[in-house]
Amino acid sequence: MNESQKVIGFDRKIRLAWLDATADWAARGYSVEEIRSKLDLLLDGEIEGKEALKKTKTVLLRIWVLVPEDLRPLRDEGLSLLPQQPEPGRLALHWGMSLTAYPLLWDTSTVVGRLLDLQEKVSASQVRRRLAESYGERSTLLRAVRRITSSFVDWGVLRGTDQEGVFAAGRVYPVEDERLAAWLIEASLLAGSSASGVLPALAKNPALFPFEVGHLNGRSLEENARLEFYRQGLDEDVIVLRTTGHTTGA
Repeated sequence: MNESQKVIGFDRKIRLAWLDATADWAARGYSVEEIRSKLDLLLDGEIEGKEALKKTKTVLLRIWVLVPEDLRPLRDEGLSLLPQQPEPGRLALHWGMSLTAYPLLWDTSTVVGRLLDLQEKVSASQVRRRLAESYGERSTLLRAVRRITSSFVDWGVLRGTDQEGVFAAGRVYPVEDERLAAWLIEASLLAGSSASGVLPALAKNPALFPFEVGHLNGRSLEENARLEFYRQGLDEDVIVLRTTGHTTGA
């Protein structure tokens, strides 16, 4: 995909409470139309303008409801994990589904994670410059990055500073539930369009910067039927998606 074809997609500020509500309704088995109606009520007074409301609903529905067929097993397990998760675990589920739904969110998270590895603060303009190499110099890109970073602040993974458009790292959440950790690794492979990866590198993927993935091994990964684990060489653990061919888009 060249720069002129790469889609922005995620260009709304999305609050964590909205994601929680959407996922809860999906987990309870509400229909798409029922969820649309509930979102209208939830967002009433929060979003100004019909077009902005429509776009916000589109983002929320694409993450948890109108999911491509190849992502439905991931989504369905995520919904099954949701009720038993404390707040950090719920955030990890929203994070994983958001990254798989929107390539721009994956790319932005990767850039932010890499920058935070090198420095204490990151600016929206820094992120936009790096993303422009893939998405082109578009006015819509900076606006989207600002809304994504604003969402990240609402989610608690970034903190605002006294400089406008400049952010510091938020909390890092440990992911100790082995099933959730394996799910998040699977989500990162799908979001990154990767068929496989070395386990330590996957656990420390910069796109997962808000999370500290606990120790995983073959036994803990065996419960996820969509992942295959094997040892390469003497001490290299490799994770492979059993079914590849995932396609992302917006």
